[in-house]
This record gives sequence, structure tokens and C-alpha cells, in this order.
Amino acid sequence: MEKLSAEKSDKKVTSISRRSWLKTLGVGASLISLESGSVAATSGGYGIGGYGASEYGDSDTGVTVTTDGASDVGETNVTLNGSLTDLGGTSFVDVYFEYRHTNVTTWSATATQTASSAGGFSAAITGLGDGVAYEFRAVALTSDGNSVTGSPSNFTTTEHSVVVSTDGATAIGETTATLNGSVTDRGNANSADIYFEYREAGSSSWNATSTQTLTSAESFTQNLNNLKSGTDHEFRAVALASDGDTDTGGSVTFVTVTAESDPAVGTFSISEAGSPNPHAEINVDWAVFDVDGDLSLVTVSVADSTGATVKSSTTSVSGSSVSGSDSLKIKHGGGEVYEVTLRVEDNAGNVVTETGSVSS
Repeated sequence: MEKLSAEKSDKKVTSISRRSWLKTLGVGASLISLESGSVAATSGGYGIGGYGASEYGDSDTGVTVTTDGASDVGETNVTLNGSLTDLGGTSFVDVYFEYRHTNVTTWSATATQTASSAGGFSAAITGLGDGVAYEFRAVALTSDGNSVTGSPSNFTTTEHSVVVSTDGATAIGETTATLNGSVTDRGNANSADIYFEYREAGSSSWNATSTQTLTSAESFTQNLNNLKSGTDHEFRAVALASDGDTDTGGSVTFVTVTAESDPAVGTFSISEAGSPNPHAEINVDWAVFDVDGDLSLVTVSVADSTGATVKSSTTSVSGSSVSGSDSLKIKHGGGEVYEVTLRVEDNAGNVVTETGSVSS
């Protein structure tokens, strides 16, 4: 490189580079040592503040990281969260987490992630112990090898516990039902006592069935009697594990079958209008009802002294209360005693009859 000369009256001449002379002319240098030929630039030049760390190079001073907390905490897994809030002027920062049991002194570390901008980062961890307290912290590793850590945060994994489910009711009758449930996991316990709680819908207190003891994950049932017919009920399965853990299944509802009521006869009046002619004319007035509201058929039949049916009439009906009249004429039937039967049937197949007699 071409050399130039600088002269000072009480110093010997020292050769310096063209680059240093350019700095002397004002290109960024504020202090020149002619004895050594070195230049210390404070702004806009080639040293610190010029092509050095803060303007054209990297500086990792001021890197900050925070520990934001844990999420998705399970029995053996968790997601750790943190934020890189300042890169401190550097172009990238490596971040990761350190975690440990709260009662140990050494840290475990997650895999390193490289961040080129401020923002959140996370790491999913598996293989943890269930029901264990942990602490963790976010870490930023600067380009010069120094580390910056966030404040520690804590979480506790979910304990492996007994799990019971309410499976539904079967064989539902007017006053009976079979309750079903399942122990799907005993957790860390050797056994679990299980039972059902049940009540009429809207009641504030529960009834409990007898207790069964299970030593494995399996289904269980319980038969109920003396329930109220046509009523909404709810029930739930309950498990008490031998290690003290408990679980209650969700509530399930069922409705007992409404008790069917037989139809009834309110009015049954028989008269003979044909006398004294040789024919029989039998008139029947009737009124029937059914509290279930499912009346179906009304039949009036006339039998002679031999028991043979000689005349009948059937009327289709519906609802809870119906009345009507039937007139049955029997040719040349005068002078006989007849048995008249009123038969009432509902949609459920329930039948009631009444019988009377009349002379023609």
C-alpha cells in the first residue's frame, strides 16, 4: 500500500496508511496517534461505533427474556411458554427452557430454538411424572456465549387418578331400571369402591346404591326398584379409590314407564223397546273413560240363552271420555232373556267389560 508522510516539529516522522490519512481528513476519526499509526474512531468510522459492534457489527447487550407460564398440563406432559422481549441489537438469539423437580438442584434443558425477532416461543415436554411439582425458566443464549434467564415459574402435573363414567340406564320399567357405569382407569390405586347416586329430577338430595369393590377397570351395574312411574330420574356413577382419589361420572337421565290405567265404564243402561211385538229391540246407553286418554273401541254384544252372540255393534273411540248409544234389533227375538255385554278397550290393549240382562 502506498505510504504518505506526516511531520511534527518535535517528533520523528512516522509512516501511516492511506486509510488513516482519510480518517485524519475527517472520515470518521476523532483521535490519531502518529507514533503508532493507529486510529480510534468514535462515530461514523471503522472502530467501535463505526464498523465495530454497534453500527455495522452485532452487540448482544440488552437481550431480555421472560418466562410466561405453562399450558396444556397433563399427567406426563406440558407446554412451556416464554417470550424474547429484546434481541439487544443482535441479529438472532438462541432460546430454550430449563426445567426440574422443585426438590432437585440440577436443570434439564429443552432443544434450542433460534429467534431472529422478538416474540413468544414454546416447547412441549413429555415423559414427566404424574402429580409432580416442577419449576422452569426461559433462557436466551447470546452470541458471545452468555445466557440470560427469565424468572422461574411453577406447574404441577395432573395426578394419575381413578376415572369412572356413567353409561346409561337400561331395562326401564314403570318402577324399575338398571343403572350402568364403568371404571376406565384405577389410577395408581389397587382397587376402587363404586356405587351410584340417583334421584328424581329436580330433587336436591341424592340416594345411594350399595357399594361394590373393583380391582380392575371394568363395567358395573345396579338394579333399582320402587321408582315412581312416569317420572324423570337422574343418576351418576361414583368411584372411591383405595389411594384416596375420587371421581364422579356425569349425570344421565331416564324416564320410568308411565303406568297404564284400565279403561272404566261410567254408564251402562239397557232397555227393551220392542215389546209386545215378536221382535226384540234392545237399546244400550253407555259412557266410558280412561285416565290415560287412549280409549280405542267400545263393543256392545247381545247373547241369547244358549250363550250364542246374536247381535253386536263396535264403535271406534278416542280420548279420555266418550258416551254413546246402540240399538240392536233381533228379528223374531221376542219372549227371550238376553245377556248384554259392554266391552271397552284402550290403545295399550287394556280391556274392561260389564254385563247386564234384559227380557224382550
